[in-house]
Amino acid sequence: MKTLIVYTSKSGVTKDVASLIENTLSGSISVVALGGQSKDIDLLSFDLIILGSPMYMGYLRKAMRRFVFENQEVLLRRPLALFVVGAHHQVNLDKYLRMSYPNTVVEHACIKSHLGGEFRFDEMGLFKRMLVRKIAKEKANACPGEVKIEQEAIATFSEEANKLLAGVNLE
Repeated sequence: MKTLIVYTSKSGVTKDVASLIENTLSGSISVVALGGQSKDIDLLSFDLIILGSPMYMGYLRKAMRRFVFENQEVLLRRPLALFVVGAHHQVNLDKYLRMSYPNTVVEHACIKSHLGGEFRFDEMGLFKRMLVRKIAKEKANACPGEVKIEQEAIATFSEEANKLLAGVNLE
């Protein structure tokens, strides 16, 4: 079985999560990082397509949104899994996915998961670092909990993806 993981990453967190997923999946896995331009990929040659993006201010990265809109018809013809990374650990995932992707794509996805996140301050400029620290402190007071990549959520996501590849119905 062939799996495609397509992701976009700014600070490297989504890239790291995509790699963790890749290392826990069965079969042949191809990983593609989206840049500013959409890649020309034969999506129909894969048995499962996984899309991953960071979330900033409630929206997924523009390159991923563009990729999904340009490939919507083909994505609806293959099993699809969506993952998001970001600092919000109590996120209304379905709401945010629908803000960035067509409803048909969100409804079609067999797996949808928020897999945690990290603040990588060494990747940020001074102003952004100060802003993120302030916002993170306010969020921590309102919603306590450590911001981190969620290893258990990644394991569950990968387990469900492997079941999809094996033909197990997740319903």
